[in-house]
Amino acid sequence: MLTNEEINKLNEISMMQDKLDEEILKVHECNFDLEKSKLALIDELGETNHENKANWCWWKFTQEPVNKSKLLKELVDCWHFAMSIYNHTRTDMDIKRNVKSYEVEKYQRYELSKLIAWVILKTENILAIMIAITNKLGFTIDEIYTAYVAKNRVNYERLKNGY
Repeated sequence: MLTNEEINKLNEISMMQDKLDEEILKVHECNFDLEKSKLALIDELGETNHENKANWCWWKFTQEPVNKSKLLKELVDCWHFAMSIYNHTRTDMDIKRNVKSYEVEKYQRYELSKLIAWVILKTENILAIMIAITNKLGFTIDEIYTAYVAKNRVNYERLKNGY
Protein backbone atom coordinates (compact mmCIF):
# COMPACT_ATOMS: atom_id res chain seq x y z
CA MET A 1 0.00 0.00 0.00
CA LEU A 2 1.28 3.45 -0.89
CA THR A 3 1.67 5.86 1.99
CA ASN A 4 0.53 9.47 1.75
CA GLU A 5 4.21 10.50 1.68
CA GLU A 6 4.85 8.19 -1.30
CA ILE A 7 1.79 9.52 -3.11
CA ASN A 8 2.98 13.08 -2.46
CA LYS A 9 6.41 12.22 -3.87
CA LEU A 10 4.87 10.65 -6.97
CA ASN A 11 2.66 13.72 -7.42
CA GLU A 12 5.74 15.92 -7.15
CA ILE A 13 7.58 13.77 -9.72
CA SER A 14 4.54 14.10 -11.99
CA MET A 15 4.60 17.89 -11.72
CA MET A 16 8.37 18.07 -12.22
CA GLN A 17 8.11 15.82 -15.28
CA ASP A 18 5.31 17.94 -16.70
CA LYS A 19 7.50 21.05 -16.45
CA LEU A 20 10.50 19.24 -17.90
CA ASP A 21 8.43 17.92 -20.82
CA GLU A 22 7.09 21.41 -21.47
CA GLU A 23 10.65 22.75 -21.66
CA ILE A 24 11.89 19.86 -23.84
CA LEU A 25 9.01 20.29 -26.29
CA LYS A 26 9.63 24.04 -26.44
CA VAL A 27 13.38 23.74 -26.95
CA HIS A 28 13.02 21.01 -29.57
CA GLU A 29 10.00 22.70 -31.17
CA CYS A 30 7.88 19.57 -31.24
CA ASN A 31 4.79 17.99 -29.72
CA PHE A 32 4.50 15.02 -27.39
CA ASP A 33 4.63 11.75 -29.32
CA LEU A 34 3.25 8.74 -27.43
CA GLU A 35 4.78 6.13 -29.73
CA LYS A 36 8.25 7.70 -29.57
CA SER A 37 7.91 8.00 -25.80
CA LYS A 38 7.08 4.29 -25.60
CA LEU A 39 10.17 3.52 -27.72
CA ALA A 40 12.28 5.65 -25.39
CA LEU A 41 10.84 3.80 -22.40
CA ILE A 42 11.60 0.44 -24.07
CA ASP A 43 15.19 1.60 -24.61
CA GLU A 44 15.56 2.67 -20.97
CA LEU A 45 13.98 -0.58 -19.76
CA GLY A 46 16.59 -2.44 -21.82
CA GLU A 47 19.37 -0.46 -20.16
CA THR A 48 17.84 -1.16 -16.75
CA ASN A 49 17.57 -4.85 -17.56
CA HIS A 50 21.21 -4.88 -18.68
CA GLU A 51 22.33 -3.33 -15.38
CA ASN A 52 20.34 -6.07 -13.60
CA LYS A 53 21.94 -8.80 -15.72
CA ALA A 54 23.76 -10.53 -12.87
CA ASN A 55 20.37 -11.40 -11.39
CA TRP A 56 19.18 -13.29 -14.46
CA CYS A 57 22.24 -14.22 -16.56
CA TRP A 58 22.58 -17.86 -15.50
CA TRP A 59 24.89 -18.94 -18.34
CA LYS A 60 27.82 -16.59 -17.66
CA PHE A 61 30.28 -17.07 -14.78
CA THR A 62 32.06 -13.78 -15.54
CA GLN A 63 29.03 -11.50 -15.19
CA GLU A 64 29.79 -8.56 -12.92
CA PRO A 65 27.56 -8.24 -9.83
CA VAL A 66 24.66 -5.79 -10.00
CA ASN A 67 25.75 -2.24 -9.26
CA LYS A 68 22.73 -0.91 -7.35
CA SER A 69 23.70 2.71 -7.97
CA LYS A 70 23.86 2.23 -11.76
CA LEU A 71 20.66 0.16 -11.67
CA LEU A 72 18.85 2.96 -9.83
CA LYS A 73 20.05 5.55 -12.35
CA GLU A 74 18.71 3.49 -15.24
CA LEU A 75 15.44 2.83 -13.43
CA VAL A 76 15.00 6.56 -12.83
CA ASP A 77 15.43 7.15 -16.57
CA CYS A 78 12.52 4.73 -17.03
CA TRP A 79 10.52 6.71 -14.50
CA HIS A 80 11.07 9.91 -16.51
CA PHE A 81 9.51 8.41 -19.62
CA ALA A 82 6.83 6.46 -17.73
CA MET A 83 5.74 9.61 -15.89
CA SER A 84 5.75 11.56 -19.14
CA ILE A 85 3.48 8.95 -20.71
CA TYR A 86 1.27 9.00 -17.62
CA ASN A 87 1.04 12.80 -17.69
CA HIS A 88 0.12 12.89 -21.37
CA THR A 89 -2.45 10.08 -21.32
CA ARG A 90 -4.43 10.87 -18.15
CA THR A 91 -7.31 13.27 -17.85
CA ASP A 92 -7.31 13.00 -14.05
CA MET A 93 -3.79 13.57 -12.76
CA ASP A 94 -4.50 12.60 -9.14
CA ILE A 95 -2.14 9.72 -8.44
CA LYS A 96 -4.06 8.65 -5.36
CA ARG A 97 -7.16 8.04 -7.49
CA ASN A 98 -5.24 6.53 -10.40
CA VAL A 99 -2.80 4.20 -8.67
CA LYS A 100 -4.68 1.73 -6.54
CA SER A 101 -2.78 -0.35 -4.00
CA TYR A 102 -4.57 -3.48 -5.17
CA GLU A 103 -3.21 -2.87 -8.69
CA VAL A 104 0.35 -2.58 -7.41
CA GLU A 105 -0.15 -5.75 -5.33
CA LYS A 106 -1.61 -7.56 -8.37
CA TYR A 107 1.33 -6.64 -10.59
CA GLN A 108 3.82 -7.40 -7.82
CA ARG A 109 2.92 -11.10 -8.19
CA TYR A 110 4.32 -11.27 -11.73
CA GLU A 111 7.84 -11.92 -12.94
CA LEU A 112 9.98 -8.91 -13.79
CA SER A 113 10.07 -9.93 -17.47
CA LYS A 114 6.26 -9.72 -17.72
CA LEU A 115 6.18 -6.38 -15.94
CA ILE A 116 8.77 -4.95 -18.32
CA ALA A 117 6.68 -6.09 -21.30
CA TRP A 118 3.41 -4.85 -19.84
CA VAL A 119 4.60 -1.37 -18.90
CA ILE A 120 4.54 -0.51 -22.61
CA LEU A 121 1.25 -2.20 -23.39
CA LYS A 122 -0.77 -1.14 -20.38
CA THR A 123 -0.31 2.61 -20.31
CA GLU A 124 -3.52 2.96 -18.30
CA ASN A 125 -1.70 1.20 -15.42
CA ILE A 126 1.79 2.47 -16.14
CA LEU A 127 2.50 3.83 -12.66
CA ALA A 128 1.23 0.74 -10.85
CA ILE A 129 3.45 -1.41 -13.06
CA MET A 130 6.44 0.94 -12.57
CA ILE A 131 5.96 0.75 -8.81
CA ALA A 132 5.90 -3.07 -9.05
CA ILE A 133 9.09 -3.02 -11.17
CA THR A 134 10.70 -0.67 -8.66
CA ASN A 135 9.77 -3.01 -5.81
CA LYS A 136 11.00 -6.09 -7.71
CA LEU A 137 14.36 -4.40 -8.24
CA GLY A 138 14.59 -3.67 -4.51
CA PHE A 139 14.06 0.08 -4.49
CA THR A 140 11.61 2.32 -2.66
CA ILE A 141 9.60 5.30 -3.86
CA ASP A 142 11.79 7.44 -1.60
CA GLU A 143 14.92 6.24 -3.42
CA ILE A 144 13.23 6.86 -6.78
CA TYR A 145 12.23 10.34 -5.68
CA THR A 146 15.72 11.30 -4.52
CA ALA A 147 17.37 9.95 -7.68
CA TYR A 148 14.65 11.47 -9.87
CA VAL A 149 15.19 14.96 -8.43
CA ALA A 150 18.94 14.68 -9.06
CA LYS A 151 18.48 13.43 -12.65
CA ASN A 152 15.86 16.10 -13.32
CA ARG A 153 18.50 18.75 -12.57
CA VAL A 154 20.89 17.00 -14.96
CA ASN A 155 18.23 16.98 -17.68
CA TYR A 156 17.72 20.75 -17.37
CA GLU A 157 21.49 21.28 -17.59
CA ARG A 158 21.59 19.10 -20.69
CA LEU A 159 18.80 21.16 -22.28
CA LYS A 160 20.64 24.37 -21.49
CA ASN A 161 23.82 22.97 -23.08
CA GLY A 162 22.25 21.77 -26.32
CA TYR A 163 21.87 18.06 -25.49
